[in-house]
Amino acid sequence: MHAFADESRRGDYLVCAATIAPADLTEARKALKALRAPKAARIHMSHDSRRAHEIIRGVVALDVQAHLYVARLHGRPERRARDEALAAMVTDLDTMGVRQLWLESCDQDRQDRHVIRAALMASSGPGFPFRHALPTSEPMLWVPDVIAWAWGKGGHHRKAVADLVEVHTLP
Repeated sequence: MHAFADESRRGDYLVCAATIAPADLTEARKALKALRAPKAARIHMSHDSRRAHEIIRGVVALDVQAHLYVARLHGRPERRARDEALAAMVTDLDTMGVRQLWLESCDQDRQDRHVIRAALMASSGPGFPFRHALPTSEPMLWVPDVIAWAWGKGGHHRKAVADLVEVHTLP
């Protein structure tokens, strides 16, 4: 199983990991590329929200599962919430048998690598390689973006992805 992760901020800090079998990756990537707006390099819900229904329906049709880690902010630093969510996610993915993790690259990659390595060292699982990638180079990174956006938006968007999502609320 492979995992692809991204984050979202909507009152709480959300980190979403979408998992998929390696054998399903080629078809999933092809389906995601077909969902892009004409001339768009990627799907990103902050830009594609007018097409939310169509995009969410396409993501739900993929053979993916999602794990959503919810870290409460409540006046604490966002970086701390991110670290806690990443560490919990990595530990769970390791015990689930994930063989590789891709994370959307951002200006926090260096700090993320430190947190992920520490979580893998503390985990009882076998470990796995991970990498940061640009969302324009890996369509599967669009999946956790869509799911986290839909969950955070709530209402009918959350209901549309609810069957895919296992929520982990952190203390």
